[in-house]
Amino acid sequence: MTKELVLSVRKLKTKYRVETTENKYSFSEETIIKYSIFKGKELEKDELALIEAEENKNSLMNKAINYLSYQARSVNEVRKYLIDKECSLELAEVIIENIQNLGYLDDEALVNSLLDYVMRTRKGPRVLEEKLKQKMLDEDLISSTVRKYDYMKEEMVIEELLDNILPRYRNYPLKKQKLLLYQKLLRDGFSTEIITSNINSIEYIDESDEELEKELTKQINKYEVIDYKIRSQIISKLMNKGYEYSKIIELLNNFE
Repeated sequence: MTKELVLSVRKLKTKYRVETTENKYSFSEETIIKYSIFKGKELEKDELALIEAEENKNSLMNKAINYLSYQARSVNEVRKYLIDKECSLELAEVIIENIQNLGYLDDEALVNSLLDYVMRTRKGPRVLEEKLKQKMLDEDLISSTVRKYDYMKEEMVIEELLDNILPRYRNYPLKKQKLLLYQKLLRDGFSTEIITSNINSIEYIDESDEELEKELTKQINKYEVIDYKIRSQIISKLMNKGYEYSKIIELLNNFE
């Protein structure tokens, strides 16, 4: 038999269940209307095969568009998503081309958006590179995008960041301020060269004397008697926190 007779067409939640003399199919409303599928109609097997293929393609395309609705994706991400859904590579390429024609998928727009986002959130080039790699973008595109985040842009972003965060560190001694800044900027993805250049050239405000006095008082109150050994331990602890030796000694002498 080269034809199948439609025995029933039943609407489910989102699809239509079509039962023929030989098989059961699940079609969208669009397919039912397009091919005028109704009870009693005879369908050629070749036609049914084409309908199934089109239905599968449309279903996968809708899933891909839904996948894109949550966040911007790269072509490689969408390709992997489709293949994970048991889509053939050939069909995946067709679907990707269709989605690109609709304007929903554009790697160039994606990388420029990520570059803008990283700079707006005051992160460095290494963070940009990491995000681009997470998006499974091509290496050449990653390299060219990272190059756009040049030294001048990095310098501008890091200056804005320092203006914002420097006031938070005023209660720390100078050495500790520099250490905290270096660690923060390194975590945020800036290059060591530009970090070192900036933290050595900016003006710091050291308002740590009050904190030093609190720290010293806390240490002294731990002991009933401050002998030479205890005194040396206290000095060592405070120096490890970044306080200057001369200031520690001056305050320590005032306590004694």
